[in-house]
This record gives sequence, structure tokens and C-alpha cells, in this order.
Amino acid sequence: MEETAYRGIDRQTETDDTLRSTTQAAPGRFSRRRSLASKITLIFLGGVIFSYSIGALVGWYMFVAAASEQWLNQARVNSQIASATLRSIYTYVSVTADTDGQVNGILTDKPIGDDESILVTGFNPSDVLALIGAQTKNAVWLFRYDEADAGFRQIAAAFDNATDDDEKPLATDPIFSKDAVAARFATGFATIGESNHYIGLLPIISTETKKPIGAVAVSIGGSDELYGAQRKLIYNSLIALIVVLTVTGVLVTVIARHFLKPVPALVQATLRIAREETDVVTPFQERRDEIGDMATAIETLREAVLERGRLRQIRDMAQQLEHMAHHDALTGLPNRVLLMKTLENRLEHLSASGQPFNVMLLDLDRFKAVNDTLGHAAGDALLVAVASRISSVLGENDMVSRLGGDEFAIIQSVTDDCRADAGALAKRVVHAVSRSFNLEGSDISVDTSIGIACAPDHGTSGTQLLQHADLGLYRAKSMGCGLFVFYEPGMDMAAQHKHALEIDMKSALENREFELHYQPVVNLQSGRIVAYEALARWRHSKLGIITPDRFITLAEENNFIKPLGEWV
Repeated sequence: MEETAYRGIDRQTETDDTLRSTTQAAPGRFSRRRSLASKITLIFLGGVIFSYSIGALVGWYMFVAAASEQWLNQARVNSQIASATLRSIYTYVSVTADTDGQVNGILTDKPIGDDESILVTGFNPSDVLALIGAQTKNAVWLFRYDEADAGFRQIAAAFDNATDDDEKPLATDPIFSKDAVAARFATGFATIGESNHYIGLLPIISTETKKPIGAVAVSIGGSDELYGAQRKLIYNSLIALIVVLTVTGVLVTVIARHFLKPVPALVQATLRIAREETDVVTPFQERRDEIGDMATAIETLREAVLERGRLRQIRDMAQQLEHMAHHDALTGLPNRVLLMKTLENRLEHLSASGQPFNVMLLDLDRFKAVNDTLGHAAGDALLVAVASRISSVLGENDMVSRLGGDEFAIIQSVTDDCRADAGALAKRVVHAVSRSFNLEGSDISVDTSIGIACAPDHGTSGTQLLQHADLGLYRAKSMGCGLFVFYEPGMDMAAQHKHALEIDMKSALENREFELHYQPVVNLQSGRIVAYEALARWRHSKLGIITPDRFITLAEENNFIKPLGEWV
């Protein structure tokens, strides 16, 4: 379970740096123009503009349709007034009408508005039109059809702002075409003189030829006057739109900021989690809406990150403890525990595959002199340098460990011949160590002696291989410095005894096996005791009393003489 948690933590480690770098510029991202409140306000304003535009278009269409209908009805009413007035004065005319009573034209066998009609009726055409204009409150025109110009020329007008010139203008708008006038009553905009009016046009038809001989045009108002209402509507609509947008924007901004006020705080809480700042509890969890759900989710994330941090600390601590348990604190090399585990694994592999390997034990010659001369700090630096040099000459699958003091052990993988491979590696190690070291400005030279045991020839257990390699080491040291010796069966038993004593010596002080014998010093002249000599004796649990000539030399070689002297 712990390994799974560790792997999960490792997979997230790569994203941590990305999160940290991402959140560095995060506060600047939440500008007013990108904030959620601004976006909601823009969306609402866009919706208002869209809705208002649709409504305005529909209202505009309805207004235009209503205005057009109103203009048409007014034109019809004015035309009815004009036809009634004409009939009351020109009694010889008649009208045509549709089923709804709308007058479509005036029928006559005599022209209207010429000199003869003035004599018959006693009314000038301008006076007749004035009567019509007085009732309609708008301009009225009388036209006759001019065969020469193939158009309708104005005869008289009332309430028209144009000057009364001798040359009456010729109406040329499409509504005044002969075919259009011959059809029936018509309405629409027409330019008469210099003004544009919405008119109702009554054709005057000859009863004999059935062709138009004139027309009466009644205005309901000029185009500027009629379109002014539409322009005023557009202006008022724009004013209303601006007011509505302003009010909506203010209200939406206030409401959005009120409801979305927690969002920046939650964003900052998320960014703190991304930076692994998990000491602040996420706010707004008490809310019972989506904001509360978001805050609860962020708090869950914070707790998960907090738990992940604890797991990472446990993992790091476990890795550190495991490393400390299997590695030397000074050199960082594997220690005796890891060496024994590796030996067991190699022996299992040996039994399964038959792949041999070598075990080497080595210690440094003249190391004690370095400690005594330059101090223990220099000795530690020398051990670190030696460990580095030994590691540099090992093969890919070889391992070096520090057993303690100046003792090292090597497990060598064999590719061809055990003795040949071991000899080659031993030569490289001896050469690497024998080169001088520069420590604290001083050049130091040491050598190393190596004992070699080959598995499975020299042992089938880790302890046995180390013991045999140790015998080879002592044989090498007894032969001189900078040598390596392979273990051979039947090696000098004295070396074995010496090695056994050295091993037992390390625990002799703890077991209180040393004792002092006091030998008196007598003055021969007086025969009196003048002093005592304290002599150390080793009472071995199995060998009995061991005299100093057997263990003092060993103590000096193994740097045991100092703790022994302190005990004395």
C-alpha cells in the first residue's frame, strides 16, 4: 500500500512544478474585462440588445404598417370629400365606386376647370379646390391630360406652397401615368412641383372615350411631415435603448458581483492549493448552492493535497531510513548489512544459474599513521577519496561496500575466469589507491592489501566467503604492502588464530576480559618497593590468560591500542 501511494506521489511530482509556474502569473489573469461578472453582464446586455432589437423591429414594422394604413384611410376620406365637393359644384359629373363605397373615379362628358365649366358653374377651379382644401386641411391639385405632352398638367391648386406660375408643372411621377390614372383611385407619394406629398388620386374619365382627361389629387401631408413621426420614433427608441442598457448593466453588475463575490476567493484558495499552501481552510462551505458545492470540492482537494504531503514526508523519511540502514554515513557506500543481503542474492543466483562471482576484502596500509599525524578529519577525507577511486575502477555489475574503519569489501561479477577477472580488478584497485592523495595541502600515499575468495570454489555462504577472503587479506598483509592474495585451503593456522584474536579483541573491553597485574619495582640497595608497573593481561573466555606479547602488536595494527590505553 505504501509503495502504491509513493508511486502515486511520484506521478504527481512532475505536475507540481507546472502548477507552481502556472500560478505565478495567475493573479493578473482575473482582470475586470475577463471576470465572470463582466462576462455575465455582457451576456445580459447582449440579450437585452437582441431582445430590444427584435422588439423594436416588430414595433417598427407594426408602426409603419399602421401608419401606412392610416395614410391610406386618410387619403380615401380626403378623396371622398373632394368627390362630394366636385359633384356639388359640377352637377353634370358622376362617380364610380366599389362595393365598399370608395369612389374610384369621376365620370363626365365635359371638362372640369376649363373656361366653359367656369361659365356654367360660376366657380373658378381654384375656388373649388379651396373648398376641398378647407375641409381636408391639406393641399389639393387639379390636372388635365395634355395630349401633346402625353402627361397630366396642373390646372389649379389650393393650399400649395408653390408659386402660381403661368406655366403649370407637368406631373411625371409613375402614379400619374395614363394607364395608372385610367385604372382607378390610387394612393402614394408623388412629387408635385417642388414638394413630395402622400396623395389620393381621383381620375377624371370621359364618358365618351372612357379615357382619362384629368385627375384630382388630394394630399394628406408632406413626406417630411409624415416621416417626422417615424424619425421621432427611432430617436425615442434609441434613447429608450440607452436607458434600458444602462439600467440593466448597473443592475446586472451589482447582482452578479453580489452572487459571484466568493468566486475570486475560491480561485485564490485553489491557487494556494496548487502552491501546496494547505494551512488555510476553504471559505463559503456553508452555502447551499453551487458556490457551496465548489467550496466543498476545493476543501476536499485541499485535504487530499495535505494528505499527499504527509505521505510524501513518510516516503522520504522511509527512503532516508532505508538508505541509512543499508549505507555508510561517511562514504555513502553500501554497508555490511547490504553487503550480506547482496551476497545472499548472488548465492541464490549462483545456485540457479551457476554464475560464479568473487569476494574481495581490503584495508588500507599506513592508514593509522594518517589518523595519528593529520587527525581524524583527514582520515575521513581519505576514506571518502579511496571509496571514490575504488568505485571508478569497478565493473558495471560490481559492488563495493565499507565494512568499517579502513576496511572495504567488493563483490565482483565474473564473466570469464574467476582468478583472471579477480586479478585484473585487484591490480586496478591497488593502482588506483596507491596514487597520492592531496588532503589539506599535504600529499598522502597509502597502499591497500586485498584478500580474494571465489564462489563457489572457496565457500557457499556469505560468512564463509568473507572469512576466507579475510585469511587471504592477512596473508597479503604479512607479505608486504600493495599485494593481493587468493585464498588457498590449508593457509597458515597462525594467521587464522591471529585473525580470531583480532575479532575477539573488539568485544574484549565490553566483556571486561582485560585485567591489570601490578609488578613491584624494588630498590636493590635498600630492598624497598619504590614503584609498581601496571601490566595488562587478557583473560580470554576460551584461551585463558593471553600475554601482552601476543595481543599488543595486534592492538597497534588495528588501532585498538588507544581505547586499551584509555581503559588502563
